[in-house]
Parts: sequence; C-alpha cells; structure tokens
Amino acid sequence: MMLLAVVSSSASAAWVELGSNDYSTYYVDATSIRRDGDTVKMWSLLDFRKARTFEKLPYMSLKAQGEYDCKREQLRVFSGTRQSENMGEGDAVSRISEPSEWSAVAPGGIGQAFWKFACEKR
Repeated sequence: MMLLAVVSSSASAAWVELGSNDYSTYYVDATSIRRDGDTVKMWSLLDFRKARTFEKLPYMSLKAQGEYDCKREQLRVFSGTRQSENMGEGDAVSRISEPSEWSAVAPGGIGQAFWKFACEKR
C-alpha cells in the first residue's frame, strides 16, 4: 500500500490522527493545507510501529508534503523526509526533493484517506 505526504516541522505541526493499520499510524496537518485551483498541498506523517529501512538506514517515520488533484482524483508526493525517530523527530535519513509522478487515488488506501481529507476541506 502506498502512502503520501507528511509535515513541515514536527514541533510546529498540528498533527491530527487520520487512521492506523498494523504497521503505522497516519496523521495530517490541517493547518498546512494550501489550495491552488483544483489542487491542494498538505503535509502528512506516517509513524511506523517498527523501523523500516531505506538504503540500509533505519527510519521510524515519514513526513511528506502531498499534492492532491481533487478534480482528477490523483495524488503525488511533492517533497518529504524519512526521519530516524517517531513522530517526525530525529535526524533526516533521506530527503524526497523531486515531485513524484501523478497517480490515481487507490480505493481504501492511506493515499485515499489523505486525498479525501485534503479535498473535502475545500
């Protein structure tokens, strides 16, 4: 299952729990929502129960700024970081600095939960 998005600064973010599964709890920062026509940018946070690895480096959370096309029901990760500690804390293990390709919102996935939250706040 693919997830998108996460937060600007953990200390200043107003994280709201959106849901959870066996692997993670996911949050959004409603104060980070920025609209431009049919698209919305919003930070989200995935907080993992067990460490994940990226290029052999462990991380416990993923903060990402997602971009959501409310009209076309698409999303992409605009930017983000994998963090060494839970709740977006600790060192940045890696950075996502280039926007990903747009992809369709998958029904029932975390991406859909983020897309719905961002687009319903219009």
